[in-house]
Amino acid sequence: MFVVFGENGSARSARRDQPGEDGAAIRSVMDAAWVWLDDREPGNAEMLAGFAGARGAREVFVSVPWRGPDQRVVETVAAMRRAGLRVSALGGSGEWAKQPQLAREWSVRATAGGLFDDMHLDIEPWTLPNWPASGAALLAGLAQAAALVSATTGLSVDVDLAPHLAHTHPAGFAEVVASADAVTLMSYRDTVQDVLAVSTQARRSLTRLGRRYRLAVDTLPSGDPGTSFAGHSRCEMELVVAGIGELLRGERDFAGVVVHDLLGWRSLPP
Repeated sequence: MFVVFGENGSARSARRDQPGEDGAAIRSVMDAAWVWLDDREPGNAEMLAGFAGARGAREVFVSVPWRGPDQRVVETVAAMRRAGLRVSALGGSGEWAKQPQLAREWSVRATAGGLFDDMHLDIEPWTLPNWPASGAALLAGLAQAAALVSATTGLSVDVDLAPHLAHTHPAGFAEVVASADAVTLMSYRDTVQDVLAVSTQARRSLTRLGRRYRLAVDTLPSGDPGTSFAGHSRCEMELVVAGIGELLRGERDFAGVVVHDLLGWRSLPP
C-alpha cells in the first residue's frame, strides 16, 4: 500500500498494482538504481535484476572497474538486460576531477565491448581534502571529464551532483550541468519534505538550464541522521518515493527517483 500525495499535501492510499492513473504514476517514479559490484555480498545477478524490474526500475548503473568490464560485470549486465532494464556504465573517482583524461581512458575500456546504453559518472570532487578551497577548479575538471566521456563514447552522460553546489558554487554547478546530458541529484533525505527542501535550489537551476534530472535516495548506513533509509522498511522508502513523484510530476525536467543502491534496497525489510 502506498500513500499518494496531492498538491495540497493531502494523502490517499493506492496500490502499486492498482490499474489506472494512480498505479501508473507510482510505478513511473521509480526510475533507476546504482549497482556497485564491490566487496559486499553481491547476491545472484538474476535475483537482483528481477527485484529491480519488479520494484519499477527501468535502468541500472553497473560499476565498471578501472581495467574494464570483467566477467562479473558481463554477467550482471546480461541479467539486467534479460529483465528488460537499460544499463549504464558506472564509474568515477574524485581524482578524475583533477585529471579528467582518466575519465576518458576508463570510458574507452568500459565501452569497448558495446555492453552499455549510456554512461553514469560518480566523481564527487567535494569529498576531496582540498575542497572547498579548490572547488572551482575541481568542478571545472568534473565538467571536462563529462565532456571527454561524451565525446569519446558518443553515449549520453549522466553526472552525480550534490544539491548544495547550486547554492555554494553556482557557476561550477552550471558548468558541470552544461557538460552533461542529465544530472542525478544526491538528495539523500528520508522524508518527502526534506528531499524536496534539500534539492529546491538545484532543481530550479536545472529547470532554468533546461537539463533533465533525477532525485536520489540512499539505503546504506549513514552517520548523518535523516539521510538514509537504512533501518527503515522498504515500504517506508517507497512511500516517500511515491510522494516525491506525486508532488513533482508537473515539473518538466523531473525524470524520476534513483535508489542508492540496489543491494541495499533489496536488503531493507519489507
